[in-house]
Amino acid sequence: QNGGDSNAYTACYFTCYMFEVKPEVMGEALDRFARFFTEPSLTRDCTEREINAVDSEYQAGLTSPWWRYVGILNMSANPDHPFHVAVGNNKVLLEDPKEKGIDLYDEMKKFYESTYSANGMTLCVFGRKPTAQMEEILREKFGAVANKGINMPIGDSVCDAPPFAKWHQLLLQNPVQDVKDLTFSWVIPFQAPFWRT
Repeated sequence: QNGGDSNAYTACYFTCYMFEVKPEVMGEALDRFARFFTEPSLTRDCTEREINAVDSEYQAGLTSPWWRYVGILNMSANPDHPFHVAVGNNKVLLEDPKEKGIDLYDEMKKFYESTYSANGMTLCVFGRKPTAQMEEILREKFGAVANKGINMPIGDSVCDAPPFAKWHQLLLQNPVQDVKDLTFSWVIPFQAPFWRT
């Protein structure tokens, strides 16, 4: 309707939400987008639908050479390090927590409260309006995002355990597509703080 598109992805240390929309409706779109962070619904029904969407993506990736590579890399990682989990699915996100008596919905709300803070977020907007006008609009829309002063651990400070308990591994994968690939991987210290150098 408004020439739009939206998507999101989660990487190791952050989640990125993005959208495109026609310039004439950007203000309305930014208002709705800002409310994801200032007034999130976080309903139980929406949570389960999102888990099912994640599971669908997981199922679709089972035959993708890239996701199979990521999967085998994560499976070989140290189970005491967060890196050993690459992608959620219904078993990991619904069934296993229920068996352990964990209410994933309550955990999600706790996660939101303990991690979503203005000081840990970056907003990047491209638009046709002059910079000063865009800044005014953005301050109005996103000014209500709470700054909880949270310092999230990233990189090597996420976990005391090393990402791999066993180094120098040879990992072999049976391809489900006609793929011939040789990959060498090295684990190096977290580099993000040095991106300017």
